[in-house]
Amino acid sequence: MSETKTIVILANSIRSGHRCIAGKELRIKTDGAYQIGPWIRLADHSTKEGAVPVRIACCQNHGWVKPLDIVQVQLESPCFNPDHPEDWWLEPNKLWQFIETWSMANVPLLADRPQNLWYAADPDAVPAGYIRAMGQRASSLYLIQAPEKWRFTYQRHYNPFKRCDQKSRKLELALAGRQHEFSVTDPEFDHRFKLPAETSRWSGFCTNPTVPNPAGCYFCLSLTPVFNGKHYKICATLFET
Repeated sequence: MSETKTIVILANSIRSGHRCIAGKELRIKTDGAYQIGPWIRLADHSTKEGAVPVRIACCQNHGWVKPLDIVQVQLESPCFNPDHPEDWWLEPNKLWQFIETWSMANVPLLADRPQNLWYAADPDAVPAGYIRAMGQRASSLYLIQAPEKWRFTYQRHYNPFKRCDQKSRKLELALAGRQHEFSVTDPEFDHRFKLPAETSRWSGFCTNPTVPNPAGCYFCLSLTPVFNGKHYKICATLFET
């Protein structure tokens, strides 16, 4: 039986031509206020993964969904994927309903406070099976406040396999004595830092864009489905409070 859930969107990022849309469930309390519930990542049967086609990532009365939009969606069932425990199948052909957009002031209320982030030998990935081995704490999504040491980098590099230049956007941070590296898939990244759309105009060396208040930033972080034996680390959204 399908369920209708209310979700505050925290990620609407790029994934292999689709969108990875995830957020936290909001439950209405008796006084009408919202209670923050668990993470939900939307999955569509056509993509066979925790992603949805771009064409359906919208509300009829609002347009394309954005971070901090609150929407109602009809869900078919959990995906029961131990490597992506937050994934739910969308009910096919059901329209999403826009409710309202929250202000940036609500972001700290939504934040997680994990003692550690996903970590193994590689700073940018963990091996297949890592998430299910987390047990009751299994999670492939976090929203965290920026730690003391972090930075963005971007650069142009040549991909010898595809024989073309590509853009690389990274978030590097240190937490609990561990170094982490996340590929940035936030679709607003280039616009936010006024980067030219043409790859040819990107510098060939590493550049570090900055923000006015680094300590007031929050990152929506995710692990990808297994690819070549690994879950890769993603920064899906940057919030500046």
